[in-house]
Amino acid sequence: MAYSKIRQPKLSDVIEQQLEFLILEGTLRPGEKLPPERELAKQFDVSRPSLREAIQRLEAKGLLLRRQGGGTFVQNSLWQSFSDPLVELLSDHPESQFDLLETRHALEGIAAYYAALRSTDEDRVRIRELHQAIERAQQSGDLDAESSAVVQYQIAVTRSSTQRGAPPSATLHGADASPERSSEF
Repeated sequence: MAYSKIRQPKLSDVIEQQLEFLILEGTLRPGEKLPPERELAKQFDVSRPSLREAIQRLEAKGLLLRRQGGGTFVQNSLWQSFSDPLVELLSDHPESQFDLLETRHALEGIAAYYAALRSTDEDRVRIRELHQAIERAQQSGDLDAESSAVVQYQIAVTRSSTQRGAPPSATLHGADASPERSSEF
C-alpha cells in the first residue's frame, strides 16, 4: 500500500474559507465593515500576512472591498454580476417574466417542502409570526408592509429549509433584501 503525503491547508486558505462562509451565510452582511486587520488577526489567532492574503483573495472574488485608510467592507453588490443581466433580459423580453415566475414557483415549493422536514420549533414560530404579519398588512391595505413581510417570510422559509451549516440561498441573495430589490426577481 502506498501512502500519500498529508497536506496541511495553508492558513490563509482556512481564513478565506471561514470569512467566505460568514459572508455567504449572512453573519457578515453586505456593507458591513470588518474589524481592523490587527484586531481580526487577533480574533483568528493568525498572523497579519496570512489574514491579508485571505482578504486579498476575497477581494478578488468580489466578496470584500478595501478602502485605503477606510477599512475592509463586505461588498454591497454580491449579486450584481448575476442580477444585472437578468434585469436586462426581463426588460428586453417581458415574456421572460412568466418563465422566471414558473422557476420561482418551483423553488419556493421545494423550499417549503424542505422547511417542513428540517425546520426547528423556533423556525416554525418565526414563519407563523411572519405569516400573521402578512395577513395584518393585507387587512390594513399597507402594501409596503405586506411586501416587506412577504420577503421576510420567504427568507425564513428558505433558511429553515437548509441543512444546518449550509449557506441558505436566500442569504446568498441578501437577507436584507428590500421589497424593491426582491421584486427584480
